[in-house]
Amino acid sequence: MHLARFPRVFLAHLSTPLEPMERLSKELGVEIWIKRDDCTGMSTGGNKTRKLEFLMAEALEQGADMVMTQGATQTNHGRQTAAFAAKLGLKCHILLEDRTGYQDGNYNTNGNVLLDHLHGATTQKFPAGHDMPGEMERAAEAKRAEGHKVYVIPGGGSNPTGALGYVNAAFELLGQANERGLKFDRLVNALRDWGHAKDYVRMQWMMLQQDAPRDYVIATGKQYSVREFLIWSANALGIEIEFQGVGINEIGVVKAVDGDLAPKIAVGQVIVRIDPRYFRPAEVDTLLGDPSKAKAELGWEPQISAQDMCKEMVEEDHRAARRQALLKAHDLELPISIEG
Repeated sequence: MHLARFPRVFLAHLSTPLEPMERLSKELGVEIWIKRDDCTGMSTGGNKTRKLEFLMAEALEQGADMVMTQGATQTNHGRQTAAFAAKLGLKCHILLEDRTGYQDGNYNTNGNVLLDHLHGATTQKFPAGHDMPGEMERAAEAKRAEGHKVYVIPGGGSNPTGALGYVNAAFELLGQANERGLKFDRLVNALRDWGHAKDYVRMQWMMLQQDAPRDYVIATGKQYSVREFLIWSANALGIEIEFQGVGINEIGVVKAVDGDLAPKIAVGQVIVRIDPRYFRPAEVDTLLGDPSKAKAELGWEPQISAQDMCKEMVEEDHRAARRQALLKAHDLELPISIEG
């Protein structure tokens, strides 16, 4: 992927250091390295600087004289957006959502809020629970009515343009690993608490039967990795996968095929690759819900396992693919998006 095709302002302090965490590695018994994106510059740094290099370039390309974004009261993304705007001579307006209800004066006027204002940004505060993207569009229209050409940046800079910053980060990390002769076994082995919509709808119905509203976490309380999900998906089609390589160079190779559900898949074929273009900007390593309150008070238990849910998804996709193949064989086609 050639990032030079995309407009970019080169303001970040890159490449950021890649450092070993020696004492933590010793404590955990595994070698851990950290990418120091706190060193990106632009008003104390942070990972959002990567995204803003591309977002602000797009704003300039579109002739904007003002950028607008939103986040929590102490949003780091907002602070870095304000810094970029000051550096590039643009106005900046930030919508701040009070997601904590914390009334301390330092929290509400100091820290990033103070830096926002020092960088010349204007701010607008909203209580928690607002439709912040909607509020931002209304605020942008008001500024446009005043004669400004506003470029709207979503919270966290999380859109396809912003994601280019993380594509660059992947290339950067790969280069640093090669320079040092490092082989990473894992970049992110994301763990997820996967549950079925049927279970969640049933739980919502149980919540609605209560005499008074209460807060409950709807989750399975169990974690599985993306790798496991891939293995289940392949197994549902009679395919056994063997993983080879490390880091972003890891691939999934077909080790065996049983049955005729995947007639075009052959042993030795690579069917899984990692593509940095699809790294999620707001990714987290682990998600796990605690449904203990719902279980104790309402007697709720999930009835569909993650494995069964995965099998159901694959079977439905397989049916859709067979329908498409049959239609194409007769020079007909039905868009998958409207299949019933």
